[in-house]
Amino acid sequence: MSLSEASSPEQVEAASREERELLQVLARQMPLVLGANMIVAPVCFGVMWFIGEGVDLALWLAGMFALIAARLIFLARFRAASLERPTQIRKWRAAFTIGSGASGCLFGLLGFIAADHARPLSSIFALMVLVGMAAGSIASLAAAKWAYPAFAIPTMTPIIARHWQMGEATGYAIAGFGVIFLLVNLGYARIQRRSLLESIRLRFEKEALIQEIDAARRRSDAANESKTRILLSAGHDLRQPLYAITLLIETIERHLPQSALRQAQAMRACAQTIDELLDRMLQIARLDSGRSDASLEDIPLQGAFERLMVEFSPEAEARELRLACVPSSLIVRADAHLLTGVLRNFLSNALRYSSGGKVLMGARRAGAKVRIEVLDQGPGIAPDHMEAIFEPFYQVGNAERSPENGHGLGLAIASGMARMMGARIEARSVPGKGSAFTITLPAGAALARTEAPAVLPDRGVFEGAPLVLVVEDIAIVRETTCELLTAWGCRVIGAADAAEAFAAVAAAQEPINCVMTDLRLPGDVDGLKIVRRLRAQRLGPLPAILTTADPAVNRGQAEGVTVLIKPVAPSRLRETLGAMLGQQRKAGPS
Repeated sequence: MSLSEASSPEQVEAASREERELLQVLARQMPLVLGANMIVAPVCFGVMWFIGEGVDLALWLAGMFALIAARLIFLARFRAASLERPTQIRKWRAAFTIGSGASGCLFGLLGFIAADHARPLSSIFALMVLVGMAAGSIASLAAAKWAYPAFAIPTMTPIIARHWQMGEATGYAIAGFGVIFLLVNLGYARIQRRSLLESIRLRFEKEALIQEIDAARRRSDAANESKTRILLSAGHDLRQPLYAITLLIETIERHLPQSALRQAQAMRACAQTIDELLDRMLQIARLDSGRSDASLEDIPLQGAFERLMVEFSPEAEARELRLACVPSSLIVRADAHLLTGVLRNFLSNALRYSSGGKVLMGARRAGAKVRIEVLDQGPGIAPDHMEAIFEPFYQVGNAERSPENGHGLGLAIASGMARMMGARIEARSVPGKGSAFTITLPAGAALARTEAPAVLPDRGVFEGAPLVLVVEDIAIVRETTCELLTAWGCRVIGAADAAEAFAAVAAAQEPINCVMTDLRLPGDVDGLKIVRRLRAQRLGPLPAILTTADPAVNRGQAEGVTVLIKPVAPSRLRETLGAMLGQQRKAGPS
């Protein structure tokens, strides 16, 4: 649709955009057009000087160069001009058309002067030049609707008329073919302009589609970010009461009769199931949002294997399965936390879905890579399920969605963890014979280090009645934690915030042995700042445990603070506290 045909503001804007782009195309072609004129004009003058007796083209040549200079100035002004309004577009389009028409008139004058039956060579030369100029200008001038007709018609009409005036069969034939040639070229110019216009419209549609896709992607990203933010915030808030429930179960269990212990154990299992599901959902949310980062380092596999064997051996014994590990001296380049998470998922699935036989973990080198595999002798996975098992909430053989058989999130999380390390997970299975899950990682270059065995805590009452500061703003969590620590043989100071904590420490008759604090506390002073200040006052090391409901927090570990993610199992809390107090006794008084 042209500007003259547009009626609504939307149509005027669309037509203006198209005409603007066509003028830009014409302007980009104009240096080629003017350059051709600068070459052709002196060539015509020189040739006619030799073969055209009595033909004086000096004024014609001067006029041609004057027109070329004027059009160059016009082109420079066009490139600096604004084409925002339709009236400006019409003005510049008319100017281009006038310039093309003036050039066509000068070339037509050349044909009128050179065409003479008494000088056949000059007529033939002029005819060849003008036919070439008319045909070659289609691609350059067709972008503007009237630019090419304004050039071609005055270029060809004089020489056609002169040959018609010559009469005879030759003159009439040349004139007739000239008319046909002119009409054909005018038709080609219209087709060329239509093709340019269609390509411009297609490009505009493509750009609009890309913008729509980008806008939709931004809306989707914003929605996902909002969803992830809400989920992570809700997860943090849910972990607080879940932590309190876990501690309450541990406390209540001490006062229950033997007949009610089974119900308490069932409550603990339910709380653990909720915690596992919440943790996996939050892990997926963090992976999808890109909030998790991989910290790659050289990791000896043997140490990781030994820790996993200690962790999963009790479960394997309870399920009457043989859990074995092939000793390895290999080193991989990976994130220790992410790698342990992937292997923990492999082992958990292998033990959960195997009804007998053996589960084997091992590693082998594959060129510059290391392949870590967990193999089981379970029921296996059918081929049509192999790709889908890495999708969230997809499970094979758990149509009733029994929580004892998992939630279908482990492999999705493991796959995301592997991608963060630049690794890949592979699975293969033979139905009825078992499955194998593999993660492939780059081989590390560092030498394996001998790791000191972990300090195992005393499962009974802590020796020496250590004094522990507990800082927790949630009253039920603080009170229950203090009750548990007291039952374990500790003396406890409870505080709800930093001010209470500092006041309680100042009023104490002896220095505290350990501080256990939540990260997020009321006011500007968080748990980590409390630890720093107490250590500065103590002028020595102070064992510290930082509890938080945000699984992404790990900043305390860099300062020698142990980070525990809520809800913390009472057994884990006692083991961590026991290890710290044991190391403190070995170090002696500070």
